[in-house]
Amino acid sequence: MLASASWKIVISDALTGDDVKTLATSSATEYFYSVAFSPDGKWIASGDSGQMVRLWSIASGREVFLFKGHKQLVNNIAFSPDSTVLASASNDGTIRLWDPVEQATLKALKAHMLSVNGIAFSPGGRFLISGSSDKTAILWDVHSGKVLQTFVGHAHQVSGVAINSKGTLLATGSWDKTIKLWNIKTGDEIATLNGHPNGVIYIGFVPQTDYLISISYDRFKKLSTMKLSDCQSGHELGSLKGSFYTIAISSDGKTIGMANTDRSVSICNMQESLPKAFDQLIKEVGVQDHDDKDDEDQLDDPDGIRHHKDRRRIAVSRRRSRRLPLETVFEVKSILNDHSSSKINALTFSPDETVLATVSWKAVLTNVTNGENKYSLSGFSRSGYLYAVAFSADGNMFATSGSDKVIRLWETKTGNELGSLFGHKQSVNHVAFSPGGTLLASASNDGFVRLWAINRLKEVERFKGHEDSVNTLVFSPNGSFLASAGSDKVVMIWNVAAGKAHMPLVGHTHPITAVAYGNQGNMIATGSSDGDIKIWDSKTGAMLRAFSTNVGSADFLAFSPDTELLISSSYNRNRKLSIVKLWDVRTEKEIAAMSGEFYCMVMGLNGNHVAFANTDWSIWLCKAHLFSVDSFEKLDLLMKMQKSNGERRKVTDRRLSL
Repeated sequence: MLASASWKIVISDALTGDDVKTLATSSATEYFYSVAFSPDGKWIASGDSGQMVRLWSIASGREVFLFKGHKQLVNNIAFSPDSTVLASASNDGTIRLWDPVEQATLKALKAHMLSVNGIAFSPGGRFLISGSSDKTAILWDVHSGKVLQTFVGHAHQVSGVAINSKGTLLATGSWDKTIKLWNIKTGDEIATLNGHPNGVIYIGFVPQTDYLISISYDRFKKLSTMKLSDCQSGHELGSLKGSFYTIAISSDGKTIGMANTDRSVSICNMQESLPKAFDQLIKEVGVQDHDDKDDEDQLDDPDGIRHHKDRRRIAVSRRRSRRLPLETVFEVKSILNDHSSSKINALTFSPDETVLATVSWKAVLTNVTNGENKYSLSGFSRSGYLYAVAFSADGNMFATSGSDKVIRLWETKTGNELGSLFGHKQSVNHVAFSPGGTLLASASNDGFVRLWAINRLKEVERFKGHEDSVNTLVFSPNGSFLASAGSDKVVMIWNVAAGKAHMPLVGHTHPITAVAYGNQGNMIATGSSDGDIKIWDSKTGAMLRAFSTNVGSADFLAFSPDTELLISSSYNRNRKLSIVKLWDVRTEKEIAAMSGEFYCMVMGLNGNHVAFANTDWSIWLCKAHLFSVDSFEKLDLLMKMQKSNGERRKVTDRRLSL
C-alpha cells in the first residue's frame, strides 16, 4: 500500500493504481504535512496544519483518536519499530511522544530552539533522533525523555535525519548542501559528504546497508539531484537528476516510490536491490540537466510518501509506473477576471470563507467553492471608485464605501441594497463591522471616524482625534475598542461604549497604512508607508517590538491565532510587486518571504483561504495555510510559475502540486 497526503490522505494499491481508501477530517480544512504506517499494519498516523496528530484505522479508514498538544503545525511523524510509540515533530520546536495503543500522551521533548523538521527512531526503538532549524540534531532516550547527545556542525537548518540498520551511524542532511555522518554513541563527526548543488531535502539509508540516498532540489532548473553514497568509505557511488521531490524505499530496497513534479507518484520495481540497481534507476527516471526557458515551471511538493512493509502490495513491473494524482498545499480555486478593466481596491472574505467580495468601480461577489460570480453591483456610485468592503459578523450583510462619501449596506444573498449612510465630507477609505454585528465603523479623508447603528441606519458616535485623513481601522476581538490610524502617523484607540478616546499610540514617522489586533486582543500591529511595523501592548500602549519590511508600504498585517507570528504584505510601486513576509513576533526576525505581482491580499478569518489582487487586474483565489515557512516557499514558486506562463487564464477548481 502507498499513502499520500495533502488535504486528504489517499491509500492506494500501487499494483492496480486504484484508491483503496480516502481519509479526511470532517471539516476537510486541515492540510496533512506527514503520514506514516505503523509497522504492525494496524494504523496510519498523520500530522497536519491544525496542530493535530491523528490516528486512523487502516481496516476501517476511520479516525480513531486525536492527539492534541502541539502549538504549531505538525510536519513529521514516526512510529517506533514495535508500533507502541508514536513521535511527532512540530514547528513549535517540540517532539511529542504518544501511546497509540492506550491513546495517551507520554511526554514532550523540549530542547530545540526552532522548528523540528525530521525525526527517526533507532532500530531497537530505544532512541529517537531529531533535526531542527536551529542547525542541530539531538539524540533522545525515549523512555526517560532525556537528551543523550547534541550534534552540532551544520551551517544551516537540519532538514532530515536517518539512522543505519545497526543503530551505530547517524546521517543528517542540511540546507547548507552537506550531509554529515556521526558516531551515535560518542557524538563525534565522522565525515562530511559534499557535492549537492542545493540544500539537502531528503536522506535515507538503503535498508540493511550503510548506503545512503540523498536528494537536493534546484528550484530554478526544477530538477532534483539524487546521490548514492557509501557511508563507510565516504565515496559517492552514483548520481542522477530527475523531476521528483522525495522518495520512499521498500524494505528490500528493490522498490522505490517517487513523488514527481507533475503531481504524480511513480513506483519503480528494480531487478536488483540498491546499490546495484542504481544504474537502472538512472535509465528509468534520470533526465538531462538543462536550462529550458520554455518549460513550464514546476512547483515544489511538500508531500511525503510512505510504504507499508508489505512490499508486494506496491510492486509494479519494471519500466512501468503507476501515476497517482497528488493534491496540493495551494489549491488555486479560480483566477478571476471580473474587474478586467480596473484596479481592485479592496477584497475580503465572508466570515465562513464561502464568499469573496471585491471592489473597484463595481462590487463583485464570488462563490469561493466553485469560483463562479454570484453577482456584480455597479452604477450606484455617483462618481469614482469603491475603496472598501466588509462583511457583517454573520455574513448576511456587507458594506461598501468609496469616493462618493456614501456607505451602502447590501444583503449578501440577493445583492439588494438595504440602506445608505450619509455624513462623511470626503472619501470613505475603510469600513468595519463590530464583532457583535450591531455597529459599523467608517474612516474617511475628512479626519473623522464614525460609528453607525446598523438597525437604525443612524450615526451614533463621531470620533475626532486625527489631524489628517484616516486610512484604516479595526475593532478589538471583543468589540470594546476600536483602533484607527491615518496620515497623521498616530494610532487612536477608542472606547466604543464610552464614545471617547482611550489612548493614542505614537511612534511612527510616516502615514500608517495597516492595523491589526491579535486574537486575544492584547496586542496591536501597525504598519506604515515607509515599511515600518510596530507591535503595541493594547492595554498600556507600550511599544513592544519594532522592525521594518525595507521594501515599501506595509499594506496588510495579520497575526497567527497564537499571536506568535505575523504576516505582512508590502507593495513596491517601482517594481510593481508585493513582498510578503512571515515574522517571529518575539524575536522580531523575518523567518520567510515571498514575492508576487499583486498589490493587495486578504486572508480568511479561519486561515483556510487567501486571495490576491494582481497587477494585471485579475484575482487569485486560493485554498491555503500561510503561517509556515513551507507554505511561503510553495507560494513563492506558485507565483513564479504563473509569471512564467505569461498570460494568466481562468481556471476553475484546478489543483496545482507544490
